[in-house]
Amino acid sequence: MEKKEPDLELDGAEIFSNWSQLVQDQNTGAPKSEATDVLDMALDSLSVDGGDQYWLEQFQKTNLQDMDLVALQLIRHYERDLGAECQQLKNQVPLFLSGLVQAHMGELRIAGLSDEQIANLTEGKLPVNWTVHLKYPLAYGGTIIPDNLVLIPEHPFHEDLHHFINQQIATNAGVISPAVLYVPVPKVPVYVPYGTADMAKEVKHFHQGGIK
Repeated sequence: MEKKEPDLELDGAEIFSNWSQLVQDQNTGAPKSEATDVLDMALDSLSVDGGDQYWLEQFQKTNLQDMDLVALQLIRHYERDLGAECQQLKNQVPLFLSGLVQAHMGELRIAGLSDEQIANLTEGKLPVNWTVHLKYPLAYGGTIIPDNLVLIPEHPFHEDLHHFINQQIATNAGVISPAVLYVPVPKVPVYVPYGTADMAKEVKHFHQGGIK
């Protein structure tokens, strides 16, 4: 019987203009024109609200506990390669799901997954209302590897996460690529709030090479 590919969602800030970085080599992209750079700067300036304190306060109003709030810098001058992204996802997601079964069985059980649902993960089958999420967007320094993936309930947490991101990228002028994007990042590969009410108290900053 043909295996069902996992139903992945890469929406909101995960797929829009400039999203193509699959590796962190900044020398492979074709440079944009001067006019395009001017347009980018103009679009960035449309976001009148912003800054660490503002977005931290907005984040603290959400129900996204046990997540970091990470400020990411836009990687400019890349053109998106959707075909390559899809192929990498097809290769990396099964590795990620199999790794969860091998190394995070306890978290999967705490999340409420049955033995059958856990076994299905090794075949790339996701439980109802669960999705695989890319923690760090490609255009902001992320790569498609297991360490950059998280298994998360679609409703309400994945929806709320993207709602927070969409506040930054969706404007009256259309979808923009802000120079700095504030992204909620789950701390564990299987996201389930454990009732600790641990809400981020600061903004962390991600640069090429890790969080600072």
